[in-house]
Order: sequence, then structure tokens, then C-alpha cells
Amino acid sequence: MTVYRAQLLYAYDAVVHVDVLDSHDTANLELLGRPDLGMTFTKLQCWRLTQYNKCVFLDADTLVCVYLFVITIVHMAHIECQE
Repeated sequence: MTVYRAQLLYAYDAVVHVDVLDSHDTANLELLGRPDLGMTFTKLQCWRLTQYNKCVFLDADTLVCVYLFVITIVHMAHIECQE
């Protein structure tokens, strides 16, 4: 287990590893000048996590600037205001 995964497991109830989905469309991605976009389909695997009510997807280049529980509290307050 990596140090980063251990830290995530300490902070969250569950950390789910997903396999990489690659578009294998190198020709068109080269035309765009973005060969890194070939793996963006990996995010679609989040939709398979149907056992959860809420899910946070952290991309590899994510920089979290606020505590995620603050985001959750703001979201819950928004829901209560709508009811």
C-alpha cells in the first residue's frame, strides 16, 4: 500500500481503485495536441459506484484547497433551504 493511499484511507471511509479506461484514439488526440486526454474515460467508472449516496472523484491533478467536510456541510445546508 502506498503512503498516499494510506493517508486517503485514514481520511475517508472508503477508497476505491478503478482501472484505467483508454480511448486508444492517439491520432485524433495528437491533432488536438492533448494525448493525455485518452484516459479521461476513466472518470466514467464513478457512475458504477451505485452503492454510495455521494461520491468524490479526485483527479490526478486535483489540488484540494478546502476541507471536503466543509463542502458537504454547505451542500447539506443548500438541500435544507430548498425543502
